[in-house]
Amino acid sequence: MKVLLLSGGRESSYLAATLNSEIDCAIFFDYGQPHINEQFYAANVADKFNVRLVCHVLPALKMSKGKFVVPHRNLLMLTAAAALGASDIWLGANATDYALFADCRRPYLDRAEALLNVKIHTPLIYMKKSEISEKLQTLGVSLADTWSCYFPSVLDGGGLQPCGECAACCSFDD
Repeated sequence: MKVLLLSGGRESSYLAATLNSEIDCAIFFDYGQPHINEQFYAANVADKFNVRLVCHVLPALKMSKGKFVVPHRNLLMLTAAAALGASDIWLGANATDYALFADCRRPYLDRAEALLNVKIHTPLIYMKKSEISEKLQTLGVSLADTWSCYFPSVLDGGGLQPCGECAACCSFDD
């Protein structure tokens, strides 16, 4: 089974737009993140590009305001995808995330491939987030149709607004 890990962020949304006919489904993982509204954006992107979306709940992972990195989060999602039967997995790992997240680095992912006996595809690994954002818009996806904030603010009407301060919000200025 060929799957995309779809968070609703810009990187995985770009992959959904470009891979829709090559994958069997996209998987959204709910791991107790404070930015669970990602699921709404993932569902909209999946619908826009006619990609079947599967939502899977993982045990809650600890993520505090002062520490936005959940160690080995991608490895946990890759492992879950493999356990669900994936043989090929697409991940939005990119050049901007390389310094922040060990599990967005190709040597790490090569070891995960061997361990899980799957092929992990990282077509964005050498692209900066700003480049991905530009390409995404050429495919007809507005940046407002994606979500890339770890700690959103709740608005008076109950909606959410990106904080503008977390690593996810600031990393698109690379």
